[in-house]
Amino acid sequence: MPFVGYRIFYDHMLVRGSTLRRIQKKYRKRIKLFRKGLISQDELSQTHSSIRGHLKHANAHHLYSFISRETNLFMMKNRV
Repeated sequence: MPFVGYRIFYDHMLVRGSTLRRIQKKYRKRIKLFRKGLISQDELSQTHSSIRGHLKHANAHHLYSFISRETNLFMMKNRV
C-alpha cells in the first residue's frame, strides 16, 4: 500500500520507486550546483540530511550507505 512516499508491507516499509528517482534526480542537480559554486557545502549537507531523514523511516540502510559513500567520495575529490 503506497503512502507518503513509502510502500508499506505488513513486516517492512520501502521507499516508493518514484520517490527514490525524484530524490536521486534532485540530489544530482544539487551536486552540479555545488560544483558550479552556486550553492555552499552547507546547503549540500542539508540536502543530504533531508534525504537521510526520509530514508531512515524505511528499510533502506543499504541505499543510504550507498548515497553516503558516493557523497563522501565526491567531497574528498573536491578538497584536493
